[in-house]
Order: sequence, then structure tokens, then C-alpha cells
Amino acid sequence: MSCLNLILLFGVLISAANGIPMNKKEIKVALAADNIQKSMFAPQFGLRSYDSMAKMDPYAVKASSISSHNYYQPQDDSTPKLEACPDVKCHVSLTLVFDSSGSVGKTDFDSQLDFAETFVEILGRKALEFNLKVCTGIVVYSTDVEVPVNPCCDNHICAVSKIIKNMRYHGGSTNTAGALKVARQMLQGTSNHNKHVILITDGKSNTGGDPVPIANDIREDGAKIIVIAVGNNVDENEIKNIMDSDEYAHIDSFDSFHDLAVELTKKNKESSISKSFSELCEATEYDDFKSCVKETCKWGSYWSQCAATRIGSCYQFKNCVASGVVMDQQQRRCYTCREESRYPVHNFPYNRHHIPRKRSI
Repeated sequence: MSCLNLILLFGVLISAANGIPMNKKEIKVALAADNIQKSMFAPQFGLRSYDSMAKMDPYAVKASSISSHNYYQPQDDSTPKLEACPDVKCHVSLTLVFDSSGSVGKTDFDSQLDFAETFVEILGRKALEFNLKVCTGIVVYSTDVEVPVNPCCDNHICAVSKIIKNMRYHGGSTNTAGALKVARQMLQGTSNHNKHVILITDGKSNTGGDPVPIANDIREDGAKIIVIAVGNNVDENEIKNIMDSDEYAHIDSFDSFHDLAVELTKKNKESSISKSFSELCEATEYDDFKSCVKETCKWGSYWSQCAATRIGSCYQFKNCVASGVVMDQQQRRCYTCREESRYPVHNFPYNRHHIPRKRSI
């Protein structure tokens, strides 16, 4: 019997002893919540609690890697290159990395966003309670890698929580290495004390190279990598090597994200203040979300994979990107979600009577 099965069996026995029967899916969610809690919300880097971080001077943080001439930038042309921002100082630097590949689908991608919104609210509540500053970056990846939220823009966590629900699904291959290259730039670019990457994926990478070496570099930079694996098609060896640990959060399906969010909320409900995160944000002065990208965006050459919406309609998307940030997006209806994932761009509406000639990628 595997270690995971032993753990699951042990959980069933404990639950039964307490009169609370749990199935395998529920136990996996509970284990995932425990792993995330221990990795993200438990004391880190010798700090006893978030309260001890709050007692730090706001700028008593480690300097950005650029100050030591050790700032990383990818050498390949396809990965976004971010400028460092050592003047942006924070206690906690968090980068959320979302898998937007074709195997995920739009509905499941939206489930990731719902979970991320809850996660950011939990962290944001702690930050507001203990007067911490959190630098937040967000990476969305499929074949290409994009940056909806750049930590150098110095957005307040309340502003970031609002933008999460508006992020867009793309479709394509799984370029985990490219996503981690961008995450490393984000964590090195700001001056911070506590660094975390949270990677959500449903499968193994199939383009962009091996993600393990860049994950090793991120850990050598002093960051903690947390992986949330979804489904039965994940590459366990790859994930364990990315984390350098056998303990990663694994849930059965994207539907479990709701239960995972509930579990994490329960674990972090104790607080010295009674206000909710939204109430705290309403009582806090902060600027509206800003992208801080100055260059003009460039429209992509191909439409995305056809994606089914919640109401069953099929759409394709094309993005206008500047420095990895999606500045604008076009969409058009698909006749069916079974069409090829990419078509050349044409200056006429997509319809069932005129399907563009297929091209290989």
C-alpha cells in the first residue's frame, strides 16, 4: 500500500472515530489544505508569526537581487522580461501561477480564479490585520506566458483581489518552465523578506523545456514553491522535483477548489478583528489597479483554442500583449468547441460557412 493510501486510510479511521465519515475526495482536500496552511500561513524563515513580521520596520527587508548584480532575466525571446523595481519594498512577495492550457478549459480555469480570490482574501486579511505589505504578482500560462499583475506596479492587495475575477482563459500547451521564469523575475525584482510561488496545474509541461532547473533556482533565491496539482494526469515526479518535496497539495478535480477554499477559510478564521476582508478594504485607502506598462501592446497572430463558457457557447480569444501583460482582448464565436485550437487571423468574422484553413503550429 502506498504512503498516500495509508494516509487516506488513517484519515478515514480518525473521521469515523469522531463520527464524521469522510470519503477519499474529502480527505484529499483536507490534506491539501494542511499542506498549504503549513507552507504558506505557518511561521516561515525564523519568524514566529505574522505578528512578529508586523513589528518589523516596514523597510527592514532584503534588497532586490538587482542591487547585488544578480538579477535574472530569461535568454529566450518567447518569455516576458520584466524590469526590476528595488524601490518597491514589502514584507511578503507572492506570485500566483495559473495553468490556462487547453486541458484545463474555461470553466475549470474560472474555478482556479475563485480559489485564488479566497486565498488572496485570507492573506490580505492577515496583512491588513498586522499592517503588512504584500507584493503580489500573477502569471497565467499556456503555450505563451502572460502577466496580468506585475508586482512592480505596487498594487495594494485589495486592488489585486478585484482584478483576479476578470482574468481571461487562453488555451494551448503547458509551458510551466516559461511561467516559472517569469515568477523568478517577480520575486527577485522587489525588495522583500518572505517569498512564495503558488503553482496550480492539471498536468505535466509539454513545451518550453524542463521546469525543474528554474524551480531549483527559485528555491536557491530563498523562495518557497507550493504546488496544487489537480486531477489524475499530473506528473508526480515533475511536481515533487519542482517543490523538492513529496508533500504537495493534490485534489481530484477543479470542482474541489470550492471545498479547499472553505477548508483554508476555517483554518484562518481566528482574528483579533471582526471585519471581513471586503469591509477592511472599504475602510482602507488605496489606488485603483494599475498595469504600469507603458509600451503599446501587440496583437497576437493566432486565435486561441475554442473554449466553452458556463452557458455552453464556444468562443476563441486573441490578446493584445505588452511586456507579458494582456492589455486588450478580442473574442469571436466558434461553431463548435471541437475545432482546431489555432487558426490564422483573418479580417472577417468566424462563422460555420467559412472556416480558415488549418495550419500546423
